[in-house]
Amino acid sequence: MTQFDITYTAFKREDTTNDITIKLYADNRRPITPNASHTWKAKVAKDDKYVGEYPVTIFGNMIKLSSSNLTRLPDGNYSLELWETYDGSTAIYPSTGVMTFRVNKNLDDTLGTIDPTTDINAIIDDLHKAGQNIKVVATNTLPAGSKASVTQSITNDENQLTFYIPQGSKGEQGDVGPAPTLKIGTVTKLGPDQMPTANLSGGNGSYTLDIGIPQGAQGETNPTATQALNVANSVNSRLDGITSNGGGRNLLHGTRDFKQWGTSISKVAVTNGQGTFQAVTGTADPSQARFDLVTFDNLSLEKDTDYMASFWVKTSEDTDIWSYLFDSGSNGNYADGAIVNHSTTDYTRVIVHFHNGNNNTVPSFIPVRINKKSSITVWVYGCMLEKGTVAHEWQPAPEDTQSQIDVLKEAVRKLGGTI
Repeated sequence: MTQFDITYTAFKREDTTNDITIKLYADNRRPITPNASHTWKAKVAKDDKYVGEYPVTIFGNMIKLSSSNLTRLPDGNYSLELWETYDGSTAIYPSTGVMTFRVNKNLDDTLGTIDPTTDINAIIDDLHKAGQNIKVVATNTLPAGSKASVTQSITNDENQLTFYIPQGSKGEQGDVGPAPTLKIGTVTKLGPDQMPTANLSGGNGSYTLDIGIPQGAQGETNPTATQALNVANSVNSRLDGITSNGGGRNLLHGTRDFKQWGTSISKVAVTNGQGTFQAVTGTADPSQARFDLVTFDNLSLEKDTDYMASFWVKTSEDTDIWSYLFDSGSNGNYADGAIVNHSTTDYTRVIVHFHNGNNNTVPSFIPVRINKKSSITVWVYGCMLEKGTVAHEWQPAPEDTQSQIDVLKEAVRKLGGTI
């Protein structure tokens, strides 16, 4: 049975100079010398509410918990345990009961007590000011109905926070957003010997076009001017696609990290010029005639309308891959929405043109199908489906950003706080 001596157990709130000192003993009061190579944490509770875990330091046979790490605690009595982890094992001290300490009011405490979970942002700001070097290292999604929590650990002189946030219930399909807007920026007249220019900038539904047109030589046919006209016509066609059909808005949800699949499918991190993605991956069963990695079901699309799909894909060997817009109806070259492309062992961006016919407004999209018996492994990330005939760079669906904000708010409320 482990026992303890604890000293300096009372200090005023916001005091940063006090050290709670703990000595541990085995049976017969035999001193226990803490192993500094193990991971030690202090876990603190107030009444029946868990507060959090805090770093400690080892000095010979003493363990110290600095009051500078406890400045957000309100006044009152607290329970304390020491947790030691090593080689996959955990020891908790003392073996029975808990250690206690008290935080006393200071002169500034005239407005009552402070709930340490009231404002997570304020906690992080205060720890930054105290030089604690806070870093949020991960935000993990838990099954719906789970209890939200936050854990803290010290690694490489950083206070590292990990959030565990329950998944919310699936909401209803939102309305289609407004069509993008186009603004003509500058029109620059260039010399006859200069190349024409066209620059389309902006994003998220708001675009600006700047163009430069060479001046033709008087009385002669100027090939450069003809080229400028061709460029202008090409750009005009592209802009018609953007302004008339809402291109650029991702109609697929959760395509940065595929959270809607949870742990039912394997994922690996992938980084490209647009940031970090989670690629879904799986291996075909050679006993089956086909293999679908993921499927986006019940998409709300318009009838008799063009759509562009794009995604990044690689396979463990060079092979043909099929993309489907199932139940899209027969229409010209796009019967059943089946398009074949070729995949290699390096990531390649695939762009597919679909036409949703007159039969169904809620088809299903399958980015990649292997149509043969094989054991080929497939990786896919950065999926996007947009209205129109122009494939734009990947961006998240607007609903994804709002959903992440709503989930975080709900998690903070379950922790007892507000945002």
